Amino acid sequence: LFISFSVQYLYGELLIRCNILILAAILLFSSADIGATSIAWKMTGQVDQAAAIASLRKAIEQTSPYAEAQMLFCSDFTLRRYLAARNWNLDKAKNMLRETLDWRIKFQADEISGASVFENGKTGKVFVSGLDLQGRPVLYMRPAMENSQMDHDGNLRHLVYNMDRAVRCMDEVNGVGKMVVVLDCHNYSARNAPPLRTSQATLGILQNHYPERLGQFVIIEAPWYFHLFFRAISPFIDKVTAQKILFITGKDAAARRAALAQHFDMARFPRELYGDAELAAVFDARSYYTPEGEDLT
Repeated sequence: LFISFSVQYLYGELLIRCNILILAAILLFSSADIGATSIAWKMTGQVDQAAAIASLRKAIEQTSPYAEAQMLFCSDFTLRRYLAARNWNLDKAKNMLRETLDWRIKFQADEISGASVFENGKTGKVFVSGLDLQGRPVLYMRPAMENSQMDHDGNLRHLVYNMDRAVRCMDEVNGVGKMVVVLDCHNYSARNAPPLRTSQATLGILQNHYPERLGQFVIIEAPWYFHLFFRAISPFIDKVTAQKILFITGKDAAARRAALAQHFDMARFPRELYGDAELAAVFDARSYYTPEGEDLT
């Protein structure tokens, strides 16, 4: 009985501690750059893509009288992402996009203001700041700074606010349609891990309503169990996908800084994460959640 209880306890601890990496894996599984979807993208010519996008737009316009905000959401870039996420299957892409549009209405995603999520985000647990060397917006996740662990609805609204903020920073006209997530695991533990309910809801939102948005997932100071979990799932992950999960390792701070410098401008990267910038220059809650701060992201 004691052995059984111990195994169950350790298994539960591993699931709790690894839920952020599970999030990353599921996000990456939904990427268009992997497996059959990547092949479908390459096999679908530019003319066919344009025709598919036009067909999807027509299908959405005919099925439901969405408001202006929802139709603005349906840019050609967005329609292309949903088609790619569903292997260029028009019916499946239409259903997925309609579910997102309906969810955004019900969730009131377009009405979330910085002021409304300030209390959830004032510690800097999630924020968008700067670009990587490929011009992709960087979303920082710092779970040790969790300050509203049990506020399920508030944390989901704060997440969506930052996801939409990162999307607004993308220069899709010039080919930038993905973001980089930097996960800072300093002082991360089961004590500041989100409840399972919130983790499940987070996974659902990101997988179903932000397809094709993750370019790379960078993990700094990953605990040993993150590495253990990643090794366990690696045989089931496409090689291209696995390369998008980047563990920053090294025998000392200089080695870790050198690894990060291959992807980021260290002059603008937080000093707490081996960069040169003061954290206040990267994130200041007093200005970040203001309309002026949103324009400066």
